[in-house]
Amino acid sequence: TGGPSAAAVERARITVKLPPGATLYVDGKKSDRTDPVREFSTPALVPGREYAYLMKAEVTRDGRPESQLTKVTFRAGEIVTVDFTAAPGQ
Repeated sequence: TGGPSAAAVERARITVKLPPGATLYVDGKKSDRTDPVREFSTPALVPGREYAYLMKAEVTRDGRPESQLTKVTFRAGEIVTVDFTAAPGQ
């Protein structure tokens, strides 16, 4: 009788690990939080569909700004960890 029930709608949980002082952008929007480990719950998701966020971490290393960009894919009910703490090329 209509759309999915409230019980059928789930969220995903995303944990992001960042180097100290890094700035995080999710789909182009700057996160105001500054802690090195950040946890996000997504809005309600439809089970069975794949979703994605584009995440960018910006940090200054040796006086030079660096950024890492990654596409994070997830589904309803998943727990995903994104680790930006490894230096590029390692």
